[in-house]
Amino acid sequence: VVVDADGNVTMDNMDIYIDESALTAEWDLTANQTLTAHPDPLLVTFSDQLLDVSEVQNALVLLYDNNMLDASPLSINAISLTEFELTGLSAIDDTPGTYSVGLDLTLLNKYSSGISGNDVSYGSWEIEAGNNAMPVADAGQDTLVVTGTYTLDATNSYDPDGDPLNYQWYPPDGITLDDATSATPIFAIPNTNQNMELSFLLSVNDGAEFSTDIVNIQVNGRIDFDIKVLLEGTYLDSQNEMTTTLNTDRRLLPGQTPVSSLATPTPAGQPYDRAPWNYMGTEGETWTDADYSPDVVDWLLVSFRTAIEKNTEIGMTAALLLKDGTVQIPEAFSLPTNVNSMYIVIEHRNHVGVMTPQAIGIADNTLTYDFTLAESYNGNNTGAGQKQLPSGKWVMFAGDADQTDLPSYDILGSDKIPWEEDNGLFDYYTSPDFNLNGDVNGEDKSFWFENNGISSRVPK
Repeated sequence: VVVDADGNVTMDNMDIYIDESALTAEWDLTANQTLTAHPDPLLVTFSDQLLDVSEVQNALVLLYDNNMLDASPLSINAISLTEFELTGLSAIDDTPGTYSVGLDLTLLNKYSSGISGNDVSYGSWEIEAGNNAMPVADAGQDTLVVTGTYTLDATNSYDPDGDPLNYQWYPPDGITLDDATSATPIFAIPNTNQNMELSFLLSVNDGAEFSTDIVNIQVNGRIDFDIKVLLEGTYLDSQNEMTTTLNTDRRLLPGQTPVSSLATPTPAGQPYDRAPWNYMGTEGETWTDADYSPDVVDWLLVSFRTAIEKNTEIGMTAALLLKDGTVQIPEAFSLPTNVNSMYIVIEHRNHVGVMTPQAIGIADNTLTYDFTLAESYNGNNTGAGQKQLPSGKWVMFAGDADQTDLPSYDILGSDKIPWEEDNGLFDYYTSPDFNLNGDVNGEDKSFWFENNGISSRVPK
């Protein structure tokens, strides 16, 4: 209404629009479409310009089979006053199922009127299983182990499509892997005297599918050994140790290359694989000079019995004798786990064999006995066990060159015969060399002469 100076009144009509409609949004998606991967990027168009575009990110909603997912990997940005682009869906796992992305319009307002939306605007699609082939998990072969460490091996796992694999190992309780996501993780074998089975579950996936396999590692329970013994002839009472001449001076031990080019090398392998021992163990079969430490004296044959009789034997191994008397049992050797005490028998190729005077119990997972401190088994004083030296040390009798005697070990005239045959030999690994210096001479005969008539009671 307009009134001029003369009082004339002019009237006109004007339409005024009042916005009462709610904010809406439409996703650029075909209804009920099935895909093999998430659509990325994805467009959405609002019915009106927004009052505050910074709120759009907070309004995002992501669902999988109507269950809420974390929408933080998604990002939405304006490309015009009403159009926005959503990215980041490719980072979402594409497990087959129904997916929905939405905007909670109740959190957004129109620029023109401040009116918000009334609901959540969704766009939905279906992800179907593609043609991806399932990977094949291979946890390796079931294996028997004893001590040390072991490396699991899943390198035979593969994906038919050639897709890279991700590995995940699940060890049993109490076992720690150095890298559970490696194809070849390492773990420490438990130190136990009980047999046990460790089962490891392997899962491999190619980013879409996974498969599993189990490998069983059998741990052969092993006790530790702390055994000492001394050999007469090579033991120097004044120095409280044995000589290592065969090893360090002459290099005549099995597998070594002799110092002298004129000497005949001793074939590799423990020396008890022939009569009368006939022990066919593979200890030392590939050894060379590099495998012998400087303190090695010679090889022994060590066995274990539950009673005095030979037929109660539960284990046998070749072992190394060190100059301080330590008997070095191979790590691969183990005993039955259901035996808590046993007799220990030590044999040497030219000494009288010895046995503990009683069964020795296992304490703190260790079988401990020192033959150098006391007389060994002698059949209740009806025979000989060991010789005691002036220092008080006990040593195995030297001079038993012929080990075929029965029913026990004896030093007799038959043991002199090998000495007579080899007397004068130099740089040989031979039984009449009673002091283990590589030379057969009168000094060796003196040990036989002094010990002639010695008779053991250890049953062979």
